[in-house]
Amino acid sequence: TALFAESWNVAFRERPQGSILQDHNTPFVVIPNTSRHWAADPMVFFHQGETYIFAELYDYVLWRGVIGVTRYLGNGRFSPWKPIIQEDFHMSYPYVFRSGDEIYMIPETSRHHKVLLYRAVEFPFTWKLERVLKENVQWADTTIYPTEDGFRGHTQAYEKDGPVELELHFSHDLELHEATARPETDRKT
Repeated sequence: TALFAESWNVAFRERPQGSILQDHNTPFVVIPNTSRHWAADPMVFFHQGETYIFAELYDYVLWRGVIGVTRYLGNGRFSPWKPIIQEDFHMSYPYVFRSGDEIYMIPETSRHHKVLLYRAVEFPFTWKLERVLKENVQWADTTIYPTEDGFRGHTQAYEKDGPVELELHFSHDLELHEATARPETDRKT
């Protein structure tokens, strides 16, 4: 029997001048994994003139994902991946966003049956669990964006009958007000 250890990498490239899909000249740079982690589910975030990439770091020792970050140093170089949020359950897909002067993150924590909101205390390395947005759910890859009346977003809910796409409605203070199934005609396949 062959032994196989799953491993992923994150790659980055400078913004092309034209369409990202038609640019065949700008090279991708693979960000090296550490000996303890491989990286997946990247989220690029710009802050004070710097480029950061947040990602799931799968920890070979813990056997689960933690959230980590790297900073772009220029000339295709990155700082080493650094774990920044580690819980006793698997985490991935670190969705990072701004609301006013604050920076928040909603990582994917569906195996924990909760949707969690973290706030940056000292960006990018120190985060505090701000609150539980929803309990007793298996929602994956929750993504939100600002609107005039608060925030809207979407997530993938895992139900008994299979996955369901949900549309989310949040207030300006990030309280979840409504989660409704998206009509079949709105879904992209």
